[in-house]
Amino acid sequence: MVDRAHAWQAAGQSFTWCPQGRSGDALQIFYRCLGDPTSPAIVLLHGFPTSSYDFHLLASDLSTDHYVCLFDFPGYGFSDKPLKGYTYTLRDDARLVDFFVQQIVSLQRFALLTHDRGDSVGLALLADFPAYRQQTSPMTHHFLTNGNIYLPLANLTDFQQALRDPQTSQTTAAAVTASQLATTFLGPLFTPPLPPDDPETSALTDILAYGSGLAVLPATIKYLDERAQAEVGWLESLHESFIPTTLIWGIHDTVAPIRVANYVWATYLRSQAAPSAYWVLPGANHYLQHDQPAALAHLVRLSLSEQIPTDPMNLTNEPSAPVLVERGGLPHHGSAP
Repeated sequence: MVDRAHAWQAAGQSFTWCPQGRSGDALQIFYRCLGDPTSPAIVLLHGFPTSSYDFHLLASDLSTDHYVCLFDFPGYGFSDKPLKGYTYTLRDDARLVDFFVQQIVSLQRFALLTHDRGDSVGLALLADFPAYRQQTSPMTHHFLTNGNIYLPLANLTDFQQALRDPQTSQTTAAAVTASQLATTFLGPLFTPPLPPDDPETSALTDILAYGSGLAVLPATIKYLDERAQAEVGWLESLHESFIPTTLIWGIHDTVAPIRVANYVWATYLRSQAAPSAYWVLPGANHYLQHDQPAALAHLVRLSLSEQIPTDPMNLTNEPSAPVLVERGGLPHHGSAP
């Protein structure tokens, strides 16, 4: 492995996870924590088909004043990737998040920041574990970033569509290399696009190739089917949440386009039961945590300090500075319709 991927793996450790209590299915889950354990905690959940490494720049920044905890879901990164006898589900991963924060890193209070598929896991956590959306929740703040959290407005790529189709899933996965996946599918989701010789491309390639990373793609992509069946109920749980929520979107995303964020904001978050805010990052694509990590970290700190402005505004005069679209939530806008 190249230095970046190897360094990320070497700095982490693993714990044992038994989905639904089945000891025969025990998996080794890779995780990392950065920063001082006595600092305010934040948990980061990654997306498809990548890993916790997606957050390496953001985690490094936030770890100066936060305890940053993150892990690789089963089937991703440096965690186990069983090929047979295991069903990859968002709901199981929501249970894994609950297990991780309570049993592995023992967080009494934490903020949650999710991206891509991780958004769906976070929403499943709210729906399946109602305690996380109540005023007494250990979750202090809920950040959602670029992800297709309302599939009717998504713009899935041809590769995703072929991988999702049972008729073409296996042949599509068999025909792609880790390098092709990193450069052709993932590279354009960064702004500017990642060139093939970029160290980040090499790190992505090595992590995608680790273990059975490519072979499990037909199984892991099925989260979109689960997402499609459950998303309205999950978004309604988000609407009913008493946890302050911030939606942050990289504006150049063509796969999870800005219309997804606009819809979720207008339909579920503007009139949420708790304070909410909607920001866009003008210099960022799908992987906003890579494209504008300092700006994203600044928004996290600003949101957690509850010092965000009241009215729509540009955070600074810089062309790529975060833009506050709107604030919402019942304390600002009265009763929900």
